Amino acid sequence: MDKVEIEVENEVLKVDKEESNKKEETKKQNNNKNSSKKKNSTNKKNSTKKENKKEITQEKIKEENEKITENKQEESIEKENELNCIKEKELEKENEEIIKEEPKEEVINEILDNDTTKEEQTKIEKQSDLEPGEEPKVKNNINKVILILSIILLIILLSFSTIFALINKNTNKIIKGVSIKGIDISELSLEEAKQKVNENYIDKLKQNIILKQDEYETSLTPEQIEANFKIDETIEEAYNVGRSGKILKDNYKIISVNINKIDITPQLKYNNEALDNFITNISENLPNSVKTPTYEIDGNKLIVTKGKQGVKVKQEQLKKMILESMEKLDKETITIEIPVEIEEPEAVDLKKIRDEIYKEPKDAYYTKEPFTVYPHVNGIDFKISMEEANKLIETQEEQIIIPLKITYPKVTTNQIGTEAFPNLLASYSTTFSTKNVNRTTNIKLSTNKINGVVLLPRRNFFIQ
Repeated sequence: MDKVEIEVENEVLKVDKEESNKKEETKKQNNNKNSSKKKNSTNKKNSTKKENKKEITQEKIKEENEKITENKQEESIEKENELNCIKEKELEKENEEIIKEEPKEEVINEILDNDTTKEEQTKIEKQSDLEPGEEPKVKNNINKVILILSIILLIILLSFSTIFALINKNTNKIIKGVSIKGIDISELSLEEAKQKVNENYIDKLKQNIILKQDEYETSLTPEQIEANFKIDETIEEAYNVGRSGKILKDNYKIISVNINKIDITPQLKYNNEALDNFITNISENLPNSVKTPTYEIDGNKLIVTKGKQGVKVKQEQLKKMILESMEKLDKETITIEIPVEIEEPEAVDLKKIRDEIYKEPKDAYYTKEPFTVYPHVNGIDFKISMEEANKLIETQEEQIIIPLKITYPKVTTNQIGTEAFPNLLASYSTTFSTKNVNRTTNIKLSTNKINGVVLLPRRNFFIQ
C-alpha cells in the first residue's frame, strides 16, 4: 500500500510541475507581447495582421494547453479512483483474513473502525456513555423471573399429575372413554365389563352366515368351527389403559382417551382345520364344480371316468371373507357370495393309475411266534398294452373300461386254514327238513361257498 501511495504522489507532482511550466510560458509570451507593443507602436498599422495571427496562435495554444490540463486532471482523478478501488479491495481481503484468524469481536471492531461514518461513531460514543452493567442487569432480572415462574409452573404440574395419578391408581374401574367393539365399558369393574360384553357376544356367536353360489346355498355358524372371541384378554387390555406405572404417560393417556375415546376389537380364535374342511366340502358339493378324473375296479374291469370342466372355489379368499364376517357379526344374518373361478379338469394319467393298481401275486402264510396270518394277494395288471389303453382314453367317451388281468397265487388264505388253525374253538349245529327242496339247495350252495374260508380279524365276507 505505501509503494502505491508514493507512485500516486509522484504522478501528482509531475502534473503540478507541467502546469506551472505552462503558466510561466504563458506569462513570458504576454510579456513579449507588451514589449512588442511598446517597440512597435509606430508600426501598428503595418503589423496588425501579424499580431492578429500571433494572437490567434496564442489563443489556440492556450486552448490546447487548457485541454491538456483538463485531460491530465481527469486522468489523475481516474487514477485516484482506481487507487481507491485497489485500497478497498485490499481492505476487504485483509478483513476476510482477519475474520478467519481473529475472534468475531475484534473483526467487528476493525470493520467499525474502517467503515463506520462519523455519525455512526458518535452513536457508538453516545451508547458507550451509558452506565456500565445497566443492560446486563435488566436481562439478568428478566431471566430470573422467567426461571422462577417456570419452576412454579413445573411444581404445580407435578403436583396435579401426582394427585391425578393417585386418584386413578386407587380405583379398580376401567377409565372413561373405553369400549369393546362398540360396547361401552367405561367406569366398570373387570367383572362388570366381562358380564356386559359376554351377554352381547353370546348372541353374536349364534348368528348364521349364509354362503351362496348360483342355486347352491349352505350355512355356517361360529360354533361349527369352534369360533370364539378372547373376551377376557380384551377386557384385561381395556383395564390396563392408563395403568403403565409412568405418571406423566398415564395422565396423558387418560386425558387423551377421555377426549378421543378408544375402541378395542377382541381377537377371534377358531379351529383352522374345521374351517378348511368346511370350505373343501363346499368345493366338492357345488353342482357345477370341476370334476377330477376317477377310477374304480369292478372284478376284472377298470372303470375310468374322465374329468369335467367346472367352477372351483377360491378357498383362501372365501376363508378370509368368513373370518371377516365373524369378526363383525353386526347383523342378524350375513350372506356371502362364494368366490369361484372356471377351471379345466386334469388329464387322465394312465401311468399313475396303473402304478397305483398294479400288484404282484403273493402267497398266504402264517407265523407261530407270534401267531400271525398273512393273507394271499392277487396280482393285478392291465390286460392290454399302455398304447391301446391311451387310445381308449383319447376317445370322446366320458367313461372308459380297461380289461384287467388277475393273477392268483399258488397258496391262498383258505388253503392254510386247517394247518394254521388246527384247534376247534367253537361249533354250531341246527336241524332242517329235507322235504323243503329249495331250502336244502340253498344251504348246500352256501356251505360249499364258505367251506374253508378264513375270516381274519376286522374282515367281512359275503356270498355272491
